[in-house]
Amino acid sequence: MKRFGYFLFSFLPCILVTAIQLILSVIMMAAVMVRLNLKQVITDPGKLFDAAVIIAMDFNFTMVLLVSYSIATICIFSMWYYRKFEGAYLPIIPKGFNFKMLFALILAVPGAQFLSDYICTLIDIVRPDLMEEYEDLIENSGLINSSCIPMILYAVILGPICEELIFRGVTYKCFRRVLPFWAANFFQAVLFGIFHGNWVQGIYAFVLGLILGYICEKGGSINCSILFHILFNSWAEFLSDLHFIDVISKFPLLKISGAVVALVVAFILYRPKSLQIQDS
Repeated sequence: MKRFGYFLFSFLPCILVTAIQLILSVIMMAAVMVRLNLKQVITDPGKLFDAAVIIAMDFNFTMVLLVSYSIATICIFSMWYYRKFEGAYLPIIPKGFNFKMLFALILAVPGAQFLSDYICTLIDIVRPDLMEEYEDLIENSGLINSSCIPMILYAVILGPICEELIFRGVTYKCFRRVLPFWAANFFQAVLFGIFHGNWVQGIYAFVLGLILGYICEKGGSINCSILFHILFNSWAEFLSDLHFIDVISKFPLLKISGAVVALVVAFILYRPKSLQIQDS
């Protein structure tokens, strides 16, 4: 019974981070309405709310909300993770980590990217309506093709750290106390997919979550999954528009075969020194 209770407790981090997002959204919306009211731009309560909603859909508002949410979440979950799971506040190289493992992480980045792209292609074939909804969502958010400093900071640094602390840090560690690796990894990946809020991102985020969970477990540190997550997002931010990527995208079989080969080789190479010595 106690194990089942702790299993249910493992869902709390995802609920908490959703509450943080909601609370910050309400606070920022209220601040916008107060500002409009003080400036006497709009006095009618109904029109005031409608104007605040329009402002809330603006890119700048979204960007401030994302950065504020990620900083708040990093502060809360870093204290939770490092106090309950004996982590170190400063990034450290995990015991047994070697250059071969670093190369494996780098090699896994294009593999995971191509796999994610292929998943999106399959979704577009099977359920084009879901892909259309996803593309409309991204376009309406104003985040597509945005290269401002706050966006890059969030996408490449704050977002990966934030999500790793939530899912591979606290959530996975909670599940791991009562479940074997494969089950704990599965549940944290499911929650990671649900957290993204739509089917398309949710499906490929689930697959990415499985990879990140493996990297965290076998590397012996959340720093490994943070590094991979930063590299993964950096590829999407800086390298996704390169010409050779467009060429590869025209050949789905080449993309999926390259992804599989890259990930298999990366997983083979991704072993700490201590494990290699034990196997020899």
